[in-house]
Amino acid sequence: MLRIIAGELKGRKIPVPPEHVRPTSNKVREAVFDILGSRISIAGKKFLDCFAGSGAVGFEAISRGAVFTEFVEENGKAFNYLKSTIELLKLDERAIATRGRVPRQSNFDIAFADPPYKDENDFTHIASRIIPSGFIILENANSEPPAIPDVNLLRSYSYGKTKLHLFQKKVSDE
Repeated sequence: MLRIIAGELKGRKIPVPPEHVRPTSNKVREAVFDILGSRISIAGKKFLDCFAGSGAVGFEAISRGAVFTEFVEENGKAFNYLKSTIELLKLDERAIATRGRVPRQSNFDIAFADPPYKDENDFTHIASRIIPSGFIILENANSEPPAIPDVNLLRSYSYGKTKLHLFQKKVSDE
């Protein structure tokens, strides 16, 4: 079990699917929100958690004030855990779980993507779901961030073997 680190849901438990999931560690989750918090307030924002797994990052976003979070997960067991956790935490008004790889509709202020380390091919579509000047944080094990059209890499951070890459969507063609 994971616990939510901060905010209105602090301390609440998040069940973790028993297989095919690499939950984002507490240290890295805290870093994600420190990185974002230095540039944008989470409060009132729409948050996208791609390759959500346990949903720890998306639930943390809700706890810290995100008005809505969409969890996207293609693994059936993890998807079912996400739906159950949304119900358990009584977040059905503020969250939705979608089975698949990336959302088909909606625009978000912030996206977090933690893809299987061998598969980083959906970033163009994720970027298309982010509003101009919105942010994307990518977690991966590679030192080099992928090239993503229409976004600027702002900075990369290292936490042991984990890398976080912060991108910002371009406002217009620059």
